[in-house]
Amino acid sequence: MNGPPGGHGDVSALEETANLSGPIPSSVDPAELRRITALVGERSGWDFSSMRVWQEKGPWQYEQVVAELARPGDRIVDVGTGGGEVLARLIAAQGWRDIIAVDHNPSMAEVAKRRLASAAEVAVADGMALPLGDRTVDLVLCRHALAWPSEVARVLRPGGRLVCQQVGPRNAQSLFDAFGWGSNWDQFQSDPIPPRTFADLASAFVAAGMTIERQDDYEGPYAFADLDSLVFFLKAAPFPEDFDPDRHLEGVNRLLAQSHGDRGIMTTEHRELLVAVK
Repeated sequence: MNGPPGGHGDVSALEETANLSGPIPSSVDPAELRRITALVGERSGWDFSSMRVWQEKGPWQYEQVVAELARPGDRIVDVGTGGGEVLARLIAAQGWRDIIAVDHNPSMAEVAKRRLASAAEVAVADGMALPLGDRTVDLVLCRHALAWPSEVARVLRPGGRLVCQQVGPRNAQSLFDAFGWGSNWDQFQSDPIPPRTFADLASAFVAAGMTIERQDDYEGPYAFADLDSLVFFLKAAPFPEDFDPDRHLEGVNRLLAQSHGDRGIMTTEHRELLVAVK
């Protein structure tokens, strides 16, 4: 499933990325919200690292799962790499050599090319038609992007694996409630390719000739440490409406009133994980 990304990376249990600079207001006036909206700037690629957040450690961390399954000499393809933010960290940590990064969005691919430089080959391509030969890949990565089971099965060598993490349908539910947007699941139902439930996706991989090794999900607390981080997220993540400080003032104030906690502006993080082998 697509959805608001966790591009800022994983945070250890009960650890904050930054200390609160001051109290979070219980409401904000229109002029201040307009000022913050202009100040926080725009997202580059899927880079959310400017946000100051707290999150509880879940039962897995995507990068750790990938590192444990990757083998020396593997040929790896990252489907829906975005700006290559997570892939760049994995390459730096693991010393991978034979990497292909693909994204269907040309502007995202350009960001990935700049970030990854010579560390990976970057191509503009859709997950439904990967620019790879049959049985030429050892590991397919798919983080917060569409995975196409028959195409993954086609490019994997026997014994090759898929690691797929998706944003779950209940992600950031307090934000959706505050703005009357339904849920992360609802907003993608009108897409040309509507999202599948994770159970349906797993069944599709089995039908494509793969075996499910792991299927898991978690939902845990997540907090924006300041109002700037919340506004950046509302601007940068794919929500049903583009954020407008005047039109969405009431929703922001509703969220501040209802979701203020000791750690900041509280919501939930919902992630789903699938590991499959051919």
